Amino acid sequence: MNELSNNISILLNKHRSILRPILEDISKLKIDQFLKINDLKNLGDRYEDFLGQIEIKSENNDAYAECFELLKQYKDFLPRTRVNLKQKEAKKTSKNKQKNEHNFQGGTAEISRNLVKRFNEGEEGVIRQIYLLCKQAKTYPIEFDRLFYLIGSGRYEGLGSIEHKDFKPKSLKKNTYQPFGKNRKDIYFSFFDAFKGSIGENFSSQAFEEMKLWVIDHYNENLNQKKLNISDIDSFITHSYSPSLLEDDFPSEKALIEHLIHNRYASGANAMQTNTELTVQALQKYFKVEEDLSIEEMKQRASLFIQDEYSSLSLKSEKGNDANLAKDIELLFHAFRFINKKCDGSMECFYEVISMKDKEKSENIDSYGDSFINLVKEISEWSNYGFALSANFIKDYQLSRELKDLPRDKWKLKFAAYTAKPDLHLINFTSFLSDADLLNKFLDYKLTL
Repeated sequence: MNELSNNISILLNKHRSILRPILEDISKLKIDQFLKINDLKNLGDRYEDFLGQIEIKSENNDAYAECFELLKQYKDFLPRTRVNLKQKEAKKTSKNKQKNEHNFQGGTAEISRNLVKRFNEGEEGVIRQIYLLCKQAKTYPIEFDRLFYLIGSGRYEGLGSIEHKDFKPKSLKKNTYQPFGKNRKDIYFSFFDAFKGSIGENFSSQAFEEMKLWVIDHYNENLNQKKLNISDIDSFITHSYSPSLLEDDFPSEKALIEHLIHNRYASGANAMQTNTELTVQALQKYFKVEEDLSIEEMKQRASLFIQDEYSSLSLKSEKGNDANLAKDIELLFHAFRFINKKCDGSMECFYEVISMKDKEKSENIDSYGDSFINLVKEISEWSNYGFALSANFIKDYQLSRELKDLPRDKWKLKFAAYTAKPDLHLINFTSFLSDADLLNKFLDYKLTL
């Protein structure tokens, strides 16, 4: 007990800045700047509430996790107090409420990290739920993906012909459409306030079309003169972020490298735009599929070209860790190895694998869902690519080439129409659209802000 007390005293002093506000909130008392064990003893029955709040915060924070692991041991040494059944039930309700509220605290990225845990298979489970919702609403997963990405992200590239200058002042924030509120969560509230009756079994093709109209009104409200219509939403679905993927009869090696690297940085990897472009140029110039080099050979070659024309790039960071160039080379190595092993080095064959031409020819639509997930899993084994990045790589590699200018009634056999990326907004929208009870809690949480 003495050792535990000493460890707790050290902990209270070390983390007093995060523990003191919780102690004051639970005890409703002003707590001295330097915490003492007596402050914990004085909580009495409320110690479990104190622990509960720390446990909630510990899910995404190492400091809170350290506090929780040690402080939960102290619970057994507190004086025993009698608690009746009514008090126990009240505590249980309070703890559940705290956990529910925690799901919605922070920004949309924090919400998604909590909500993805609701799916049995994580991001894979999100994709499977998207398939179920789309089957119910008689729409394609790619339409679902693009619409809810558009709402969640506030991006507008490829949406009609609108540009930065077309928006009213103060409706853009960091080059995303943010017409009201401080964060993307406010857009969620606005959208789901309008569609809380179209959740779960009520998510239908009619509801989906009404959601598209909501998006048009949502954007048009803060456009100066240009106005969007339903065809602009449809064209956004097939917008290409890498025009080089549309050149020739199938994407070239250079187009693959450009898409492979840009996809990694577009999804959150930290890098300057100029360095990304230089990296793409260097990899396109110095590496070819047919060479079938090892990672070591590729890095050795890179160590030479960064001494000359690409001196702004480096293989190691100042701390001695792998820099982005090294990670990009590892990623390219795995992509090239896949092409060499599965496609005998043929870029045409690689495109046919990614776009599932064998499934399209056999018209085996029922297998598209499992085939997509299995291919995502396979590509997610490439270095520095996870499940969501791999899904996005597959989706964007073929999307515009396969669906652009093709009437929607011809999409049925196109594998591209059944692709989707479980990014943070898709996780959130899929969660809320599938569960009316969860959505109601989210909307109730808005009232507490």
